[in-house]
Amino acid sequence: DVGEVVIINNTFVNIKTGIDVFTNVVGGGIVVKGNSINVSNIGISLKKGYGIIENNTINAKMPSLAIDYDKITYAAITYSAAVFIDNSDDVKVLNNRVTNSYTSFSGMFDTIEGILIRASKNPVVKSNMINVTGHNYTYALKFVSMMDSDYNVVGCLNINVADNIINSKCDYYYANAVEVDGPVTGKLLNNSVSVEAADVVYGIYS
Repeated sequence: DVGEVVIINNTFVNIKTGIDVFTNVVGGGIVVKGNSINVSNIGISLKKGYGIIENNTINAKMPSLAIDYDKITYAAITYSAAVFIDNSDDVKVLNNRVTNSYTSFSGMFDTIEGILIRASKNPVVKSNMINVTGHNYTYALKFVSMMDSDYNVVGCLNINVADNIINSKCDYYYANAVEVDGPVTGKLLNNSVSVEAADVVYGIYS
């Protein structure tokens, strides 16, 4: 729980839980640049803060688990994303190599994600290579909404997704390169996407 900007630069992280930052004051956040991050859980988790995630190599290997839901807001609770950005505005994800692959699976609708962004304004995802291999439901880049405590639906507004290479492979059922859940505004430009699954595939789903 931080009040200012945490800077993690040019280091090697090889741990289970990754980098987890929650900030509850204006101006708090994280800058992660030039790192090699090997994890068996969420690699970078940012909640309610400003962030720059740039020039990192993130290698995640983790179980593909069923998504749970908050009993009050019905917001999805994810367990299997390499990068999770939640309710954080003006975050920039630039020039990273993000890989996430499953080691095991559990639950009827087990799910794995590369980069998951929820209820955040002005996110920029540019010039990244994202590779995700899952078992049942596989998402490489996903933007989702949530319901706040007043039951208003909060989406991702003014998204900017450009010049990324995005690969989503599923060994069993469903693969999605980019999913954009509403309400949402923004643009997707000049991205290269590849999807592979035994049953259902979407390059871009909205």
